[in-house]
Amino acid sequence: MEESQDLNVALSTLELKQDELEAEIAELEGDLIQLRTDLNTTEQQRDLDRIANHNTIKEAQEGLKAVQDAILILKVFYKDAAKASVFSQISPVDEDTAGPGFNGAYNGQQTGAKAIFGLLEVIESDFDRTHRVTIQAEAEAQAAFVLYDRNARSDISAKDEKRELDEEDLQTTKNNIATKMHDLQTAQDLLDAALQEIEALKPTCIDTGMSFDERTAKRQEELDALKNALCILDTDGVEARCQSGPPPQGGQSLG
Repeated sequence: MEESQDLNVALSTLELKQDELEAEIAELEGDLIQLRTDLNTTEQQRDLDRIANHNTIKEAQEGLKAVQDAILILKVFYKDAAKASVFSQISPVDEDTAGPGFNGAYNGQQTGAKAIFGLLEVIESDFDRTHRVTIQAEAEAQAAFVLYDRNARSDISAKDEKRELDEEDLQTTKNNIATKMHDLQTAQDLLDAALQEIEALKPTCIDTGMSFDERTAKRQEELDALKNALCILDTDGVEARCQSGPPPQGGQSLG
């Protein structure tokens, strides 16, 4: 009975451990699915952002160069135009036309050029700022992704290892439960057999079903029967003693 009780306590502890391990494994599996999904989504988004940033950087570079080239060309033009002079020449065409529409050498609209250069410089500044800001944003995004990727993969690896250990522990626990259940069944069978034996012996050892007077009379009958048997076996011919005396004491010869 003590062995059965000890085994029941051990089984309760093992079954509780099994429940805890199964719950922990289920939680770890859920966490791993979520971590891998998040990592995959983040990787895809990082690829899209990288492509978009690289395109923006490329376009900003091309736009910046185009504006700078335009500014250079215009600066050369207006510089040369400011130095232009009129060469005197006679053409028969001039007599039939109004000429080019201006008098003297064409020097370009020098006063309006300032506004044009101002607008181009604003555009140049925008391209330059976009180029620099996008490069910095891409570098920061890549650094943040590398850190996230490293931490996520480390977390996945740790949870994977923990799940494997828990699964091994769970299998060991299940094996121990099976062993304890077999031991408990053996102990219970022995206990049942012992109880059946006790029940079978109880009427003889404990309860005869007779009252005190009946047991006393029965014991006297047994003593009288023993006395008669001794007298029959006595070869000394002491019939008188057998008729009235007490039964022989221990140590007396019966033959």
